[in-house]
Amino acid sequence: MTRWLFETPLILASKSQARQTLLRDCGIAFEICPADVDERALEDKNTFQSHEAIALMLAQVKAQAVSAKMKNRLVLAADQILALGETRLHQCTDREEAIDQLQNLSGKTHHLIAVAVLRDPNGQSVEWIEKAEMKMRTLSRQETEAYLDLEGPAVLKSVGCYHYESHGKSLFEHINGALPVILGMPMQGLEQHLIDKGYLRA
Repeated sequence: MTRWLFETPLILASKSQARQTLLRDCGIAFEICPADVDERALEDKNTFQSHEAIALMLAQVKAQAVSAKMKNRLVLAADQILALGETRLHQCTDREEAIDQLQNLSGKTHHLIAVAVLRDPNGQSVEWIEKAEMKMRTLSRQETEAYLDLEGPAVLKSVGCYHYESHGKSLFEHINGALPVILGMPMQGLEQHLIDKGYLRA
């Protein structure tokens, strides 16, 4: 029996395979319509805001952009920021940059901030923000290169240049946070809201 009860599938404003898997595993029917948003330009204009505020702003802009195209649909947008102290880290353009980024994270604690924004067909929004604390073990350059060899080029598209859901677990000595948050979606609040609104079977 399907859990999804709404008349049309949810619109996911993201190409993230991890987010798609989280929704699918939850029984949420969805279609994909990525937002065409210049995230780095928006972030640069708001550089003095907190990590949480920037992640929320980006998710809101994505939700609004897709809602404008997909009228009368339920739209879910998300954003995730990796914060190493006051510094925000992003995807990498090549292997050397990925090595440098992982070496920078080596032996340190960083935070993943996951935000979701759900806009209903009437334009009303609900937002969720959750964090995960990630303590990476100390990695030699050789270990870092071996890890990147295991994951392949796709890992460059992930913030921090690791896939926790794959071989990335081996990089960490301690985490404090829910797996969906690490993968980029605060699922607990989202799922309960969908149930409360009658979109999803309990």
